[in-house]
Amino acid sequence: MPIFDFWSGVRDLEPAAFAQRYPDPFLIELGGGGGAASAPGTGHTPTTVRPNAAGGGPPAPGRVHAVVKRQAERPEQILVGRSALNDVVLLARDVSKAHAWLGLLDRAWVVVDLASSYGTTVDGKRLAPHTPERLRSGATIAFSSLQTLFVLPIDFPDTARGLLEAGRI
Repeated sequence: MPIFDFWSGVRDLEPAAFAQRYPDPFLIELGGGGGAASAPGTGHTPTTVRPNAAGGGPPAPGRVHAVVKRQAERPEQILVGRSALNDVVLLARDVSKAHAWLGLLDRAWVVVDLASSYGTTVDGKRLAPHTPERLRSGATIAFSSLQTLFVLPIDFPDTARGLLEAGRI
């Protein structure tokens, strides 16, 4: 989807209409992560969009990732990590190649750390490897030092507007 169309949707759609148009949760990068790293060229293009001030000019620092299954393996798990083979690719040096997974468990969103090198935290609580942690919309997930915000579609327009106005993304 074109970046401009996405951000116009954030500004122009009511939350219920936005959630119907974009039904998947989002991870919004808030910063950290030890700098950018290049992903190996595997032909996989992660869906990330970057906000763009008034549709022009340089992009803001944050990335927004749709939490969507892209790979055929492990259909119940949305894999997150630095490798381009993941469903959600986080380009930060201290994020592990296969860092964690997100998915629905008993109709609730969870995150599971995959014994990553530097760990995963949810709202400041360090996760034990391979142990599901239930997520709420607005939860802060740190994949190593890369801070992200987990947001359900119904909450995304208001959350994104607030972050944009505050200059955080």
